[in-house]
Amino acid sequence: HDFLTFSARKFLTPFGLFRNRLHPAWIKKLPGKPFVYDSVSGGALVRSAEVGARLSGGFDAGPTKFNYALFASNGPRLTTSGNNLGVLNFNNTDDTNKNKAVGGRLGFLPISELELGGSFEYARVGPDQNPLRKIDAVLWGLDLSFNKDFNAIKGAIDIKAEYIKSQVDDATYGAIVFHNNTRDGGYAQIAYRPSKINQKWVKNLEAVYRYDWINHPKAPNASLASSARQFEDRQRYTIGLNYWLGPSTVMKFAYQDEVKGRLGGSFLLEWAMGF
Repeated sequence: HDFLTFSARKFLTPFGLFRNRLHPAWIKKLPGKPFVYDSVSGGALVRSAEVGARLSGGFDAGPTKFNYALFASNGPRLTTSGNNLGVLNFNNTDDTNKNKAVGGRLGFLPISELELGGSFEYARVGPDQNPLRKIDAVLWGLDLSFNKDFNAIKGAIDIKAEYIKSQVDDATYGAIVFHNNTRDGGYAQIAYRPSKINQKWVKNLEAVYRYDWINHPKAPNASLASSARQFEDRQRYTIGLNYWLGPSTVMKFAYQDEVKGRLGGSFLLEWAMGF
């Protein structure tokens, strides 16, 4: 339909901006991912993909526009033992209960250069035939995207920002009582490309800055606090300079410094081509 598409398959999670639109290497402005989307180093709050069914589309509302996505999928699983106690597992197998996740995102474009979005996901995550079977998880997020050319600065400004919060019900894991199992984080990013300057090598450059962070709950006991990164808050900034060889081919040079956390500064290099 002109305003609706239905699909049943594995699809990128329609939650926020980054995973559904920005994650390919030739689209994202910097090497690496924000903490809230990085399952390797950051303890991602949102899964990368869903297995299930989705409705998506968009429509005009006078001079403004809306887009939307709604989905039902295999829900995340609650980790009930080990160092990752209380963390949501996003492996898409849904093998511990028959419950599903439901969620989606609504985007609003008051003007063509600006989009504001809100996302949510709900799932019952506890395993069946277990005292934790009624544990629920709720995720919600806000996002902003702005992109506009300015004659005064002879180039384009691109701004992206997201905030995500994950809340898991209080639970008792054996002898460990885990209250306030809440995580949140996000990022703010700004890029400038001097696309209106006549010199070719200058107009192909792009400067990027991103600040991202993630906050974790307090560990329910000292032994977990000393052994698991899931209870460690992290903050960092990344400064990058890109050179665009073509519309979908880019070389990225960046410096990243974790101002709160275990890692220090590092230089990053990435080459990407979209096809």
